[in-house]
Amino acid sequence: MKKFLIFPALFFILTASGQSAWNQSLRYELHVKFNPSEKSLDAIMKLEYTNHSPDTLSYIWFHVWPNAYRNDRTPYSEQQLENGDTRFYFSSKEQKGYLNRLDFRVNGVLASMQDHPEFIDVVKLILPRPLLPGDSISISSSFHLRLPFNFNGNGYNAHHVELRNWYPEPAVYDRHGWHPMPFLVQGGAFHEAADYTVEIESPPAYCIAAGAVADTLSHTSTSVLCRFHLKNANSFAWIADTRYHLKSDSLETASGQPVRIQLFYTSDHFNDYSKLLVAVRNEMRQLTEWIGAYPNPTLSIIQADAMADQDFTGLVCMGINPVFNNLQARLRKAILGQWFQTILLTDQRDHPWFSRGFMSYYEQRLINPYPQENPDRSAFTNDNLWLRVAENEKTTQPVSTASPEFSAPNDSLMAGNKAGLWLARVRDSAGTGRFDQTMLNYFSNWKFRHPYPEDFKMILDTTSGKNLQTLFDKLNGNESFCSLSGNRILKPAFIFSSRNSTRNNYIGLAPAAGYNRYDGFMLGALIHNINLPENKFEFLFTPLYAFGSKTAEGLGRLGYSWHPENHFSKITIGINGGRFDTNKATDSTGNNLFENFTKIVPYIRLEFKPSNPRSTIRKWMDFKTYLITEKTFGQYAVSSKDSLIH
Repeated sequence: MKKFLIFPALFFILTASGQSAWNQSLRYELHVKFNPSEKSLDAIMKLEYTNHSPDTLSYIWFHVWPNAYRNDRTPYSEQQLENGDTRFYFSSKEQKGYLNRLDFRVNGVLASMQDHPEFIDVVKLILPRPLLPGDSISISSSFHLRLPFNFNGNGYNAHHVELRNWYPEPAVYDRHGWHPMPFLVQGGAFHEAADYTVEIESPPAYCIAAGAVADTLSHTSTSVLCRFHLKNANSFAWIADTRYHLKSDSLETASGQPVRIQLFYTSDHFNDYSKLLVAVRNEMRQLTEWIGAYPNPTLSIIQADAMADQDFTGLVCMGINPVFNNLQARLRKAILGQWFQTILLTDQRDHPWFSRGFMSYYEQRLINPYPQENPDRSAFTNDNLWLRVAENEKTTQPVSTASPEFSAPNDSLMAGNKAGLWLARVRDSAGTGRFDQTMLNYFSNWKFRHPYPEDFKMILDTTSGKNLQTLFDKLNGNESFCSLSGNRILKPAFIFSSRNSTRNNYIGLAPAAGYNRYDGFMLGALIHNINLPENKFEFLFTPLYAFGSKTAEGLGRLGYSWHPENHFSKITIGINGGRFDTNKATDSTGNNLFENFTKIVPYIRLEFKPSNPRSTIRKWMDFKTYLITEKTFGQYAVSSKDSLIH
């Protein structure tokens, strides 16, 4: 009987949570004139904004994220520098971009704006009259957009333009209040669901790809006017190119809803589209079964670069130069982003794991029924190698960390890989069948809304009949979720390998060669146990036979290291050594004589922990002693008669 009572109880809780989790209603009309020769566009925006909150609003925060490209002092520019990307910082004035000429009107009345005290790409719209709960207002403005160079998924290239986050967009207002935030590449976004009607006028040479089918309204020798409709979209993004070809296909989901699949590609030699479309159809059907139906009538697959940490309704990017094996994995991740970043509208800035962790988890589940072709072509198979490296080096951060606070590697390792492993533990705790049913109900109740981790936990607690607080607490710590196989077995490898590194401890072997003036040509071997993750005890030897001096030469290194829980990130104790000839002569009997050296260097290296996880400054201290012995010609004499050594 308990088996049948759990779902009515779940329905009651989901209904109650849905009633309290309101979200604002937005409806856009955008009219755009695209001027590629000037790298700009001019637009008119009309926005109907309905306040479903219980609060009276006197202002609305707007994101004007194109202004993140205005100068090199924005949070975007500073974050790129911290992450080691200097392209924008050193870009020319012509490569920067901005949005200006805003003239907001509310219900036809000119409204004033205030700058955000910190962020150049956020403004506050002061409403002429307070917006009461349940009321709507009409907001309109024209604007001019100067396109930046396409540094990371937004701007222009030759014959190619990508527009994401390109218009003024209200910040999210939910039960936690306003969420104004600057544009960041590492940090995702937080969107309201909205309905869009967008008209774009462009030169006829450009083909426009968006998350909807284009309706051509007019076509002349100088311009084409297209209209797009999107419902319940997290954003409207579009990409234009003079070289696009278009192929179409269709998919009928398990719910019976047809989905039109559009493929925009530039390469004439791109012949894998039929195989690609089969893979897309299979995986979308499987995700519909596990999570819920894809609600958009269109999915556009585009030969263009994706924007890191952000996905846009109906738009899936497969990269500029797709290769099918890598393309399959890239598309799998982008399709998952449609469910977890455009339909479930989570806060990707403060809770990045709450979308990317699900994407990582379902990516692994999809790999089993639909494996990548020739997976062994990659030297780094998907066994969470880099996550285990980070855990071994103790550079991890809690999964629950906000995205801008992660180090660049941890932004994907913690919020994606490790969160996915955590979800696998949640599934194991609840049982696969119960977990899948929970996900179907969670998705159905929260699509186009703003769920938070506590909402997901409440549903899990109800369906599992358990209090999963202990599992959720693990998100705030650094406990490993990787499954290890105990002692690894020694296995030879040519040069280096990381395949199945949870089971194998490789000994790298390779031929080695060298040359110097006195030893001549040398031939030998490279022998080492340098692996990922690193061994505590490491060695590397290159024994060489010198054909000139007919002696054994070479280099070697032995070291033992560990990662303590104190001011040091790593301590290494070791010894280096080497032996080579340094001079050559002939004695009075015609034999060759050689000077040589032997060097032994014991050392200790102390590597200090960085001041914070995002710091790129590395500090260390070395203590070394050089023990060098030399064999010289000092015990020989040079004859004044024959200049030979005696």
